[in-house]
Amino acid sequence: MTPSSPKSRTAAGLPPITAAKVAAAATALTARKGLDGWSVRDLAGELDVYPAVIYHHIGGRDAVLHAVTERVVAQMPCPPADLPWRDWFTEFLCEGRKVLRKYPGVARRLYLAGPTVPSAMRIIDRGVTVLQRAGFGDEAVDIYSYLVGTGFLHVDLEDERAERVEERLAARDAFLAHGNREDTPGLAAMASQLSTRGRTPAQIVKDDEQAFRYIIDLCLDGAETHLG
Repeated sequence: MTPSSPKSRTAAGLPPITAAKVAAAATALTARKGLDGWSVRDLAGELDVYPAVIYHHIGGRDAVLHAVTERVVAQMPCPPADLPWRDWFTEFLCEGRKVLRKYPGVARRLYLAGPTVPSAMRIIDRGVTVLQRAGFGDEAVDIYSYLVGTGFLHVDLEDERAERVEERLAARDAFLAHGNREDTPGLAAMASQLSTRGRTPAQIVKDDEQAFRYIIDLCLDGAETHLG
């Protein structure tokens, strides 16, 4: 989609374009297509402007991605500082996952490029402080990076797996073929567990949520061994 005419938006009776509107449109595109699923030209089409308008108000694609990441992270929770450290990270990661899953690709950007957007700074400061108060001392920063990085990485994997539902179901069925074989007890155990997993989209979402919580609990258990 391209602008219908070169005349100004004001002359056409259209509201002016602002950086906030560009970021909002890019965030909406990310929710529909994923962070890597659209171009600056696509974004310009959404706004009915020329791509040059995007560059004028925000900058190139990387600047737009930065703005999208900021808007997404701003939706993530920053739990109260007086929560016990395990409760703090459970709430942040599990509720934060729900936000990130709405915007495929943002978790990967956070994991690879680092959460450098303004809204992330308050979260990082509070999370590290919670760990310091809990008694992790000089390891607080490393423990924070481990817990949050693992959470973001797993969400990134969920984003990828969401595009491969049929492949996941086929792999599940392959394991189920080993359900009652005594010569492969490990595979039989895997089949027994997978037999309880759902096949519908709603059931798969529930299974993924439970798996995420289990992984976070394991990470918290591991971190707890470093206390004191």
